[in-house]
Amino acid sequence: FYNSESVSHEKRGKYNLELNHTHYIFFDDGTRNSLDDGEFAATLAREISRGARRRS
Repeated sequence: FYNSESVSHEKRGKYNLELNHTHYIFFDDGTRNSLDDGEFAATLAREISRGARRRS
């Protein structure tokens, strides 16, 4: 679970998170300050989207 006390002071405020959302998925490719989450994230988003369409 995310604990704001465990986040270093230098990292606080780095990303803006939508306060009305309850869950987030972050990807870490091991490089510093990279937001490139590559093919895995695209595949995951596509599969999540397909699941949402099936429930409609």
